[in-house]
Amino acid sequence: MLNQINEAVRFIQSHGITQPEVGVILGTGLGNRFVKEIKNAVVINYNSIPHFPISTVESHKGKLIYGELKGKKVIAMQGRFHYYEGYDMQQITLPVRVMKFLGIDYLLISNAAGCLNLKWKKGELMLINDHINLQNDNPLRGENFEVLGPRFPDMSQPYSKKLNQLILGIAKKKRIKINQGVYAAVQGPNLETRAEYRFLRTIGADAVGMSTV
Repeated sequence: MLNQINEAVRFIQSHGITQPEVGVILGTGLGNRFVKEIKNAVVINYNSIPHFPISTVESHKGKLIYGELKGKKVIAMQGRFHYYEGYDMQQITLPVRVMKFLGIDYLLISNAAGCLNLKWKKGELMLINDHINLQNDNPLRGENFEVLGPRFPDMSQPYSKKLNQLILGIAKKKRIKINQGVYAAVQGPNLETRAEYRFLRTIGADAVGMSTV
């Protein structure tokens, strides 16, 4: 695994991509609009990066985009990979590990999800503050590499409280309604049955999707 990560990192760096500060994984809905804001963009197709999977979902462009956004050096993934596409968890999480080796400390992830909270309206934003992993697999399974993290990571606070508070503050300032909630991750690609929706609400989920976790 480490060899694959290092090969991908060297290839990306050979395109002049150095010292990125923020990583962004763009899901359905933001893939096109967000990248237009990135200045001096360097674009690399996933299929040219060693060991990178290929996006097979129509709305996921399969491009890695590096440039400047509001004074920060960012890398944006225009499209992600899903378990239901047939990839294993090691393949799906490879780009995140590559971003870590590139030096990224902050990772922002977006998605389009199904709402379970009956108090919310269709189309409202949700900031994930916890999750329930129902995908029956884990990318940490197998040999552990300390350079990637500890064997038993603490998941009591999986999402940065500091960054979440910053996002909430910006939303309030700009008068953008945003909810906070728990995201349930499932395998897909089928949508849930009525009984499954009831079950997910019962165990505390506010939204359900097939990615992100």
